Amino acid sequence: MIDKYGEKKGKRKSDKKKELPFMTYKGFFITDNNEIYFSAEEQYITSHTYSTPNGGMTTSTVYHFNDIYSCKMDFEGNLIWMRTINKGQGTSGIIDYLSFSSIVNDGKMYLFLNGDDDIKKLKDNRISFKQAKIKKMNLYVIEVDKNGDFTYKILISDKDSKVTFKPRDAVYNPNTNSILIEGNKGRDKQIAKIQF
Repeated sequence: MIDKYGEKKGKRKSDKKKELPFMTYKGFFITDNNEIYFSAEEQYITSHTYSTPNGGMTTSTVYHFNDIYSCKMDFEGNLIWMRTINKGQGTSGIIDYLSFSSIVNDGKMYLFLNGDDDIKKLKDNRISFKQAKIKKMNLYVIEVDKNGDFTYKILISDKDSKVTFKPRDAVYNPNTNSILIEGNKGRDKQIAKIQF
């Protein structure tokens, strides 16, 4: 709660025993050193019904992909660190470009996601990713080290690519120690290979 909301608000929510809603677990990893890593995301669906000008009704369904949680524990289940990446994404259309994927490599967790150019800096060393239009999405990587400290950078800028990548469907190849991420825009298609 503190990592998600900041020191003051998070402490109040913890004292009231609030819980994080709509959690969907995305990745679960056990290393050779018996360390446990997992990642999760706030995912939920909302429906909105509207009146149309001709007196009818229409319903819109929105798919939400919000904050990301990454965690490291020892094999006995003791928490070593947990980090929250604040994010707000939602669409009533194609969801392929939203959400994220994660991988653990050499004691570090890597999170791949799309976002806007403007990363908001929050209090208590936290950040927040904004949603961008599909054609304006940058592909980011967030690296969380063994102590839970993180850095982030743009891997592929929307200005440098004709396609938009789909990080939610990234595939890890252990034989080459690399990630493959598909991108497309209309008929243009491309595969990005990210080598560790």
